[in-house]
Amino acid sequence: MGIVSSVAWCDCTQGAAGNLAAAVNAVQIQLLNLVYGHVARYLNDLENHATQTQFEDNLIAKTFCFQFINSYFSLFYVAFIKNYLELFGEKQECTLNLQGEPDCLSELSAQLSIIFLTRLVVGNATEALVPWFKFWMLQRKEARLAKKEHREAVKKSPAEIENDMQE
Repeated sequence: MGIVSSVAWCDCTQGAAGNLAAAVNAVQIQLLNLVYGHVARYLNDLENHATQTQFEDNLIAKTFCFQFINSYFSLFYVAFIKNYLELFGEKQECTLNLQGEPDCLSELSAQLSIIFLTRLVVGNATEALVPWFKFWMLQRKEARLAKKEHREAVKKSPAEIENDMQE
């Protein structure tokens, strides 16, 4: 919803500004879906369901509602509300087609394609980079530990090292 209001104050129907707003909207959708997932889990935990099935069914319902509204409201706004809304004294209109009429379909398709591509790129990057980052962090931790053990071993005298080996 925050992006809808930010689109209202600029002429984001033309060129790069509209694409930038759509990309920011796509990132906002993904971030808020993460937040809403935690909120839905928290709210569901407070309900104290009798069975695991009830717990899961209610969690699915909450998650679906949160994500549906978050993901599709901006598209709903462009398709059905934008041409009939006046914000801050300025009438909101979609881009004009060749006949000079407001054409929300082109703006809607641009928004949808940018949201889809952003989700695709972020999803693929997450799948590839998160495991690599975890592996890299584990290697760094092991290297630091080995370095620390080496420093401690260097500080010991040969008699201490031999004593450690006998134990």
